Amino acid sequence: MLVDITSRKQAEERMMLLTHKVDHRANNLPAVIQASCVWPKRRPPMNSGRPFTVASPR
Repeated sequence: MLVDITSRKQAEERMMLLTHKVDHRANNLPAVIQASCVWPKRRPPMNSGRPFTVASPR
């Protein structure tokens, strides 16, 4: 007797892909938090003497 397991295999593939994405995002989260904590320290001070410019509309 033959049984078609195509849908089961496709579901397993989707589950593996989602598991990989969740794992990647969980591993990436500390780097995102660290970058957001460091980012304000790298901005130039407000009174740095640089002129404020606005992009002209096109």
